[in-house]
Amino acid sequence: MIDQPTPETLAEGLYADIRQYIEHATERLEAGELVALGDLNTQVEELCARMTDLRSDAVQHFLPRLEELRIALDSLQAHMLEAREKVADEIAATTQRQKASRAYRTPEDKK
Repeated sequence: MIDQPTPETLAEGLYADIRQYIEHATERLEAGELVALGDLNTQVEELCARMTDLRSDAVQHFLPRLEELRIALDSLQAHMLEAREKVADEIAATTQRQKASRAYRTPEDKK
């Protein structure tokens, strides 16, 4: 007979998966890569749902880890906003260079 995982084990696994996802996403952002967060929302929602299955003492044990997770998510959000601003600045600079290049073209350049 195969033992079914306990609610605590399921919550621990989800927590570990989410932490790893956040760490990987942060590393990719810092490397200048694009990051898709499609599965993250689903995982967080599932972890929240799993919390309702835990005994109260297990929930109390898990609360500090949930706070750590919130802090990690806030940090990821800050990294994403910073990356978005950097890309927006690069696009604006490129657009300005293109405008300047067109403005200073001579009639010979246009041929």
